[in-house]
Amino acid sequence: MVRGGELAVPVKITRRDGFDGAVEIRCGGMHRSISTPPPTIVPPGQSQGVLQLGAESSAPLEAMPFYVIGSTVRDDIDDFLGTGHIRVSSEIVHLNVAQPYLELAAEPESIRRGERKSFTWTVRHHTPFEGAARVTLLGLPKGVAVIEPAPVLTKESTTVSFELAATDEALLGQANGLMCEVEVPVGEQQIVQRTGKGALRIDPAKETK
Repeated sequence: MVRGGELAVPVKITRRDGFDGAVEIRCGGMHRSISTPPPTIVPPGQSQGVLQLGAESSAPLEAMPFYVIGSTVRDDIDDFLGTGHIRVSSEIVHLNVAQPYLELAAEPESIRRGERKSFTWTVRHHTPFEGAARVTLLGLPKGVAVIEPAPVLTKESTTVSFELAATDEALLGQANGLMCEVEVPVGEQQIVQRTGKGALRIDPAKETK
């Protein structure tokens, strides 16, 4: 995963001896700069779950030990401690934290109610990648939307543009804190990172004579 990014970790449970009950899964031993979800319950009869990890922008650039703890679920005793739980651990693997693949930046932009307009961001690459990365614009105000399809970028891209449409009821004024979520294909994974800080001003519709 990358600094400021997220990673969905699929977890597969191997059930034995006819056990078919619920299983609680959680991350073990993670560095404090890596956010982990609360314990996740895999329902009875199912054998797959997902743990969503997030790395702070200051997370150390290193390989960290990572493992998953699985536990039986009982309502009559403490959810983690106490006699009666059966608890197992996965093998310890290494979670690599790297620099973001790229950075996006944009100059302040404006759009009028009832207007369609491109919102262009510049791309600064740090680590090359193969394939096309999907980009999503986050933080748009009420009444402003991105016209599909969502843009993609490659390792050769220098800019990425979103086609915006503002309704006649779009919220007027300045919207700050816009950012982009980029899904970078790496092997069989999608590395998710958030980058950029943009601003969009919504103006009244242009008067017609």
